[in-house]
Amino acid sequence: VISSNTMSCTISNQPVEIITRIFGYLAPRGLKSATLVCRLWRDIGEDPKLWTWAVVTVNSMCDFDKLDIYRLKLVQSLKVLPSFNPDCNLKHPSDLMEFFKAVEAISTIKRIDGLKTYNLQSVETSLLISVLSRLSELKLTYDGNLSQEQLHLIFTAIIEKKAQVKELTIAGNTISKLSSSFFASAASNVDKLKLLFCNENQMKALFKEISENKKPLKQLDISWSCNCWYIDKDIIGTALNRVEEVFTSGSWLKLEQFTEILIKVVEGESRLKRLVVEDLLQFIVNTFEIEHFATINVNNDLIALFANNNVINKELLRQAQKKVDIELLLKRRVS
Repeated sequence: VISSNTMSCTISNQPVEIITRIFGYLAPRGLKSATLVCRLWRDIGEDPKLWTWAVVTVNSMCDFDKLDIYRLKLVQSLKVLPSFNPDCNLKHPSDLMEFFKAVEAISTIKRIDGLKTYNLQSVETSLLISVLSRLSELKLTYDGNLSQEQLHLIFTAIIEKKAQVKELTIAGNTISKLSSSFFASAASNVDKLKLLFCNENQMKALFKEISENKKPLKQLDISWSCNCWYIDKDIIGTALNRVEEVFTSGSWLKLEQFTEILIKVVEGESRLKRLVVEDLLQFIVNTFEIEHFATINVNNDLIALFANNNVINKELLRQAQKKVDIELLLKRRVS
């Protein structure tokens, strides 16, 4: 018999630590709603540890006042408007300098979205490198992003593991001026690398670095303007089997290179889990009759087309598919 005086078990009767843990499983909208239920839930829901996912938009120095809000004390991500946006108030060198000084003072910041459109060469070099080295994601896709000296210093920090950069996106003529070996050492020393452009020698050096040394690289995207045609198929096969996820383009990869990748998947100790070859339309136009691809829209149709027409050894492809998720796409992914 349960006494009528027995206290009912509700969430509000739980210790603060338990309620905080429960709130930690809520989606952002749910957490916001929970803070409106009562004063107790509001006080618990304001815990900064529950709001690290929040992204604070900064368009002027006044916006840093948002970070004085208690729940945003541990925020990790900032967002700035693109420099070409007419409403952007961070274009002037002095404003950019103040922005980086403010960011340096906030030790929790690990990501700044929108920074890739800014010319950062006016920012004092040691200050700039101090901030960029703390970011988990770095996009250097605009020629004016960094000076040659600044670029060399941030790449040196990545090579020496003094930077926390895990995801790196790079392109541009400034990048192409780096020595091939130096470029390869830095580019392969992150978890995720997306190459929009680099020169032929840098590409060769990158594959050589990955194939010959144990690197942390897990995901490699070379699906844009990265021509691999002149790289030895054995080096490509070895390098790409030391990465877990690979995105490449049918425009930049020879059939014999693709075949070598599959051979090493089947015969060697491969780390590869996913291989995506996209933008295959032109390859198919050159290889098959036009009507063959008129109705080809899905991955399985393309794989069957390649195998049934002996473009790729059917048994090799079948064995590789047991170990790796292989996707063949007519067009380029939207990313």
